[in-house]
Formats: sequence, C-alpha cells, structure tokens
Amino acid sequence: MRESCHQLVGEAQTRIAELTGLAPLHSPADSWYAQMAAAPLPADTDLVTLKARLYDEFKIEVPLVSWNWNKLVRVSVQGYNTQHDIDKLIKALVQLLPEARK
Repeated sequence: MRESCHQLVGEAQTRIAELTGLAPLHSPADSWYAQMAAAPLPADTDLVTLKARLYDEFKIEVPLVSWNWNKLVRVSVQGYNTQHDIDKLIKALVQLLPEARK
C-alpha cells in the first residue's frame, strides 16, 4: 500500500511540474519522502482564491502554502486515494491556475 501511495504522489508532483513549467523541489524517485510531496506553483498565484475555488467547484481540499518566497501545493496520498483523485486535482489545476494568477 505504501509503495502505491508513493507512486501516486510522485506522479502528482511530476504532472504539476509539467503543468506549471516549474522544476520539482526534488526527484519523484527520491526515497526520503513517502506519501507527501510539495510542488511549486507560479509566483503570481493567488493562493486564497485558488484554495477556495478548488473546494467550492471541485470539492478538493489540499494545502496551499507560501514558504521561503515560494508558493506550493502539498499533495498527500493515503490508502483511500486513487488515480481518480490525482486526475481530478490535475484537471482542476489546469482549469483554475490561469485564472488564479494575477
């Protein structure tokens, strides 16, 4: 179970990096993280608006944080998460990220 969660979170990190064009913070194959990873978001992303719209329009609850002058989305995959959950997050980000950028 842990390995499948690790693979899903690595995939999410890679897909978010491809979407934003921003380099991942670490390799998706790194073994030091298990089921949680952070991916950078564009610097001009309005995190408050994006978080609200992710929940209101897609029922997705995911931490969005600003840390060391970086804006990040933190993806955590547990045993109950599926490929569908990752696909849903990526689809929502494709739609909302351009609109959440100032």
